[in-house]
Amino acid sequence: MSRSMVALGAIVAPKRLQTGPFGSQLKAEEYTEYDVPVIMPKDICDGKILSSGIARVPEDKAKKHAKHRIVPGDILFPRRGNLGRIGVATKENEGWICGSGCLRARLKNIIDTNYILQYVQLALVKRWLESNALGQTMLNLNTEIISNLPIFLVPKKEQTASSFIGCRHTKQRRVSAGARKAVCAKP
Repeated sequence: MSRSMVALGAIVAPKRLQTGPFGSQLKAEEYTEYDVPVIMPKDICDGKILSSGIARVPEDKAKKHAKHRIVPGDILFPRRGNLGRIGVATKENEGWICGSGCLRARLKNIIDTNYILQYVQLALVKRWLESNALGQTMLNLNTEIISNLPIFLVPKKEQTASSFIGCRHTKQRRVSAGARKAVCAKP
């Protein structure tokens, strides 16, 4: 794979970009203190999913929402509000539920999730999301908007987390330059 710009939708596994269950499918009164965590944007900070204070549902209710279960590597975007609350699921989050306030993107295995996580944390990406979001009072995202998010791809060997550790600033500048081109390009 060479360096290129693609829409996020092109690197998402088929039918794996979706919203969490609607509020009518998962009501607040069904939440409990125990069992299966339900991830909302408030539970995402600095790219990580936090379990402190997270809402939960009984396992039998979670089974009814199997298509919303999280696997390691899933990227979670907020549907509204602070559009910078983007996180990646880890092994610890496996089996949790993508809540109604989130959109989930499950990437094809040709993409290193840590690369995409670092990419979507760039200020330029947040600005792109904000300028393409819907709404005046509160910004809103949907699967179409997220699917069109420009992604600057580099070869797989440059995507690995270890390549970011040794030369993070160089890579960050290169990714930022590619992101700037992608974000500034008219769709």
